[in-house]
Amino acid sequence: LKIVEEVNAKINSRFVDGRTLESELSGAPWSYSFGTIVSTLAALFRSGRLSVKYNGETWFSHEQKAVHDAFTNATKFKSASFKSITATMTAAQKNQAVQLLMDLETENHTGLKVNWNTNDFDLANAIKFIADHFIGALTTLNDTVDKFDSLFPNVAVQKKTLLDYSNKVTESNYIEKVEHLLSTGDTFKSSIQTILKTQKFIKKNFSKVKEFKCFIEDVIAELKKADCSDASINDASEEFLRLHKQDMVKTFAQLQQQAQVAKDRYFKLIKNAASGMTHEYQLLQGKVDGALRNLKQNYPAGLNVHNQKKLDDLKRYCSDRIVGEPNIEFSITCKNCGYSLSDILNYTALAPNKGNDLLIIQSSFIAEAPPETGQPGKPPRKIKLQVPNKVMTVLEYKTLLTSQLSALGAARPDEEIELEIETL
Repeated sequence: LKIVEEVNAKINSRFVDGRTLESELSGAPWSYSFGTIVSTLAALFRSGRLSVKYNGETWFSHEQKAVHDAFTNATKFKSASFKSITATMTAAQKNQAVQLLMDLETENHTGLKVNWNTNDFDLANAIKFIADHFIGALTTLNDTVDKFDSLFPNVAVQKKTLLDYSNKVTESNYIEKVEHLLSTGDTFKSSIQTILKTQKFIKKNFSKVKEFKCFIEDVIAELKKADCSDASINDASEEFLRLHKQDMVKTFAQLQQQAQVAKDRYFKLIKNAASGMTHEYQLLQGKVDGALRNLKQNYPAGLNVHNQKKLDDLKRYCSDRIVGEPNIEFSITCKNCGYSLSDILNYTALAPNKGNDLLIIQSSFIAEAPPETGQPGKPPRKIKLQVPNKVMTVLEYKTLLTSQLSALGAARPDEEIELEIETL
């Protein structure tokens, strides 16, 4: 159009204010109206062929709403200055840039719509906006994930890559900015995809990795506490820590596998231990039941209330340690019984002591009430303790004492005994 040629001729190499343009183009020989001049400049601006100086800033895009007054307000139009933009991208360059930015879903991330109608300057600006968006995403990750830089070092370094694309877009660099994107598109895309994958991983799986790590550390500590060792668990722990220092986004499946190995082995250990504990306390509970029947059938209830309570407490203690198959998930403690491996092993080791407690309770059964005050009591019960040797093992000594306690099963706690010790 003739008007476009005339306007471009005036503003081709320098900024010209609106007052001057209106004055020159409204007179002879052109006689263009104010509306025609403004409409022409607006069309050039929308197509990315015009820059505008207004309110102390230079504007390149019709998307920047603050510059609209320079076209809609006659007074502000006269104070604004306009200059043609002559440098443009080739169609091939624009097509590649648009496709790349659309592939990265720029609009979803930044709100900027990018298509083949986007002018050159807005296209360059979209590159800056998406780079700034993901630099901000990295800052958020760093603020919300403790030790983010050390846990995700290959992600943290993407900030340096994105900074190359985040510099301010100007009239002198916007084409260069697009050309830089086209020459390094794979790097730019890879950087953004790395961040997106990490965001998804942190949202979905990072908590699982932390759970796996805590579990394996707890298992190792529990084995030490239980004075146990397991080569498979140790190997899984070492491999897990090695993978954890790498890119856990990529090694998640392997991390999960090693955690499962440790879980399966620990489950086997705690299951076997629980089976052994259950067996011991089932045997003891059977003896307690027998003692309860004996107490009920052969001893006055009123005189043995405290013995009844002791037996009930011991039976409850046994019942609590008779457990089914453990359920550990990723915890060293069984969800059903509340015991860890070391707890179970300790309770199993205590079973013989609880058996001795039962013998002591049985020896305290009271068959008859003590004589009333003032009446002559019975003479002391004579007990002969035959000691084979002055030096013996602890087991031999315990066996000796157990047989003595059994012999006193029918005696009252307050009954006197006369002890005769004989060395064989």
